[in-house]
Amino acid sequence: MAIWKTRLTLIYHGGVLRTSPNIYNLPGPQTRPFTHYPHLHEGQKWTPTELQTLQTLSTTGTTNRTIREHHLPHRTLEAIALQRHRLGLKTRSKPPPWTAAETATLQTALERGLTWTEIRLRELPQRTESAMKGKVRRMEVYGACGGRKERRKWGVGEVERLRWLREVEGLCWGDVAVEMGRSEVAVAGKYWFSRRGERRGRGGVEKDGG
Repeated sequence: MAIWKTRLTLIYHGGVLRTSPNIYNLPGPQTRPFTHYPHLHEGQKWTPTELQTLQTLSTTGTTNRTIREHHLPHRTLEAIALQRHRLGLKTRSKPPPWTAAETATLQTALERGLTWTEIRLRELPQRTESAMKGKVRRMEVYGACGGRKERRKWGVGEVERLRWLREVEGLCWGDVAVEMGRSEVAVAGKYWFSRRGERRGRGGVEKDGG
């Protein structure tokens, strides 16, 4: 028996394990699929209550992360995404827009000195920390309403101040946007548009050599 097991071990290390049937107790990686351990790869079956919860939340556009954190904490994100795919439940590409009540709640929580985690857990459980931080940045640029303001024309003094902040003060686009009360895209586009004559050799700055 010892000679036979030694021979099988040599056959296994020789790379011809597949030609020798019923050799599954040897050391090394298993080539036989785990058909005799179905619980290792199937996971816990979904109950009708969990499926109903998943369908109800999917109709409202709830994200997988929110479902896991507040409704199905015992399920992984991969399991929730896979189950939604099997049921044909699609997620919304964008989260729902911020309401006036949510914006007021966020402002009040920040004034009270709460941390992002406390705000997410106590005040706005349906919003992520990154969403709240992005909302605060938009509020600083566009105002408390958080929405995009109507486009207003640039004055001569605004363009000069823009160039001063960028060229003399050396501020980044985010700081310039906050100082000017406009978006980063707007200030960057206006800055390069104001220099279009200089970059082509026309305007107030003359190129070397005429």
